Order: sequence, then C-alpha cells, then structure tokens
Amino acid sequence: MLGANGAGKTTTLRAICGVIGVKGDIRFDGKSLVGRSPEEVSRLGIAHVPQGRGTFSELTVDDNMRIGAINRKDKEVASDLERWYTAFPRLGERRKQEAGSMSGGEQQMLALARAMMARPRLLLLDEPSLGLAPLVTRELFAHLGDLNKGEGLSILVVEQNANLALDIGHWGYVLEAGAIAGAALDVFEEEPLPEDDPLWTVPNVIVSPHMAGDAAGWREGVVELFVRNLERYLTGRPLLNVVDKTRGYVPS
Repeated sequence: MLGANGAGKTTTLRAICGVIGVKGDIRFDGKSLVGRSPEEVSRLGIAHVPQGRGTFSELTVDDNMRIGAINRKDKEVASDLERWYTAFPRLGERRKQEAGSMSGGEQQMLALARAMMARPRLLLLDEPSLGLAPLVTRELFAHLGDLNKGEGLSILVVEQNANLALDIGHWGYVLEAGAIAGAALDVFEEEPLPEDDPLWTVPNVIVSPHMAGDAAGWREGVVELFVRNLERYLTGRPLLNVVDKTRGYVPS
C-alpha cells in the first residue's frame, strides 16, 4: 500500500486492528471486524507490526518474543521460539539482551519475529524499512518474501520503497485522501482472467499475466511501469500504458 503522507495508510491498518472506529465494513475470512477489540482481532489471526516497531525496550529479546505468543494455549511455544531464533540468528545470539539496546535493524527483526510467534494468518506491517540501512532493508524484505511463499502468510505492507514492496507483492495500491487512486496486480495464471472477473473493474489497473518462459522479465517490467506511473500520478502527468499479450491493450 503506497501513498503520500496523510493518505490514510496507517489509518487503514489501525482500522483493521480495531484501534479506531470505522464506517462501513471490514471483513476477514468471512467475519466482520467492525466493533471488535484489538484483542479479538488478534485472536482471529491478525498480527500488527506498527510504525516504529513497538518493541518493549526494557524487556529482553526473549521476553518480547514470548509476549507475541500471549494468546496461545498450545504447548509449542518453546519450539516456535527456537524456530524463529534459527530464522533470525542475531536474535538468538541476543535473547538475553534488552531490546532497546539493539540496532534499529535488529529491533525490526524482533518486531517481525514477535508477530510470527502469534502464528498469524495475516501480517500487517507499517513502513518496516523506516530508518533502516539499504542492506538491512533488503534482508528484511527477503524474509517477508520467504514467509509469504514458505508459510502461506498473507501480508499487507505499508511502504515508501515502492521497488522493494512491489518486488515481493502480488498487489499494489496507491492511496490518496483515504481512497484507492490506482492499483497494480501481478497475476501468474496459465489462463487469462475471465471477462467477468472483478479485477477488471479496479481503476487504473495494470495486469501482468503468466508468460511462458518469461514470467520474471514480465514481472520486472510491470514493477518498473507501476513505479513510473506512481511518479507520474503524483506529479499530475499522463500515465503510461501496458499491453497484456493475452488480452490486448489495457489502459493504465
């Protein structure tokens, strides 16, 4: 989810989590989230990593990790701790260290691992790359891509780094004044989308079909096109267009 400051990105995540009141409806797995407390939303399988990481700075890494599993009643918390310490070795090395004494990148990794201790089905991330060095940011997004592919975890990420976000994302939304101003999707299907598919009704949509033997190149081209169009949109210039080779011309 992309957009300028004040577009409503953080507000969207807070609305999903039940931190603020909303009009209309928000549904997750067929259930309405409206009127539910943040605790109830968390128990449904939604974890939120807020902007600024939200770690408990005076607690140790291990204590922070265990707080992530506070709603769990199973007996596999200890095994999950070791699992995420293995996935994030630097956290394992610092498990007895106070979280506030670690670097920004390490704290961001801790916030992500703590969220995963809840075994979420949906992970909400608010500008995870904020204040991080480029190398650390790339490492973080590599972990996110692995979680999506390996764990089947759905992730909604608010991010200013459009290139990185779209590199791992299947959808991209641009928000302006609380509304969707444009979208892009990356659809890897053997067949073109049906004529009545609701995806075709999304405004300003860029569609990337599965291209036999050239899916990676097509994906890269769509990401580049979307980033260019985002710049054009924010500066009021006409948008570029993409040609879907299975459907013909598709306006941006």
